[in-house]
Amino acid sequence: MKRNTFFTLLIFIFTLVSCKKDHPVIYPVEGLWIGTYTVDQYPNQSPLFYSFSVKPDGTILTESKGGDGVSYYSEGIWTLTGDQFSFTIKTINVAPSPIKQSGKLTFHNSGKMTNGTWEDIENPYTKTGNTGKFSTMNRVN
Repeated sequence: MKRNTFFTLLIFIFTLVSCKKDHPVIYPVEGLWIGTYTVDQYPNQSPLFYSFSVKPDGTILTESKGGDGVSYYSEGIWTLTGDQFSFTIKTINVAPSPIKQSGKLTFHNSGKMTNGTWEDIENPYTKTGNTGKFSTMNRVN
């Protein structure tokens, strides 16, 4: 009888241990994302720092390092439709005229955004407006 109880207990423990599965961490879109960006009009320029602070209320704050070495800050709005993350922002530290931009990336709930592009909507400092790409953006925990 003791032997049957022992084997039953052993099988129960084995079942518990073997059925335990590691579930992947699922990240929300809200949070801090860090990566780099490039400018299509300057193909020889190295990738530059870029970050998003995605807020739950639909607002976004960004920080980027310009090719001139200046840090630029922007604010705006974001949406997530399916896996498509989109945003529209306006610089807050450029005078007298702010720059307006939009961007799109593919959101992965594994903590990455990929296939990112951006473009100037309004840029009084260039004739044609700039466009570019984002590296893989990684969510910071």
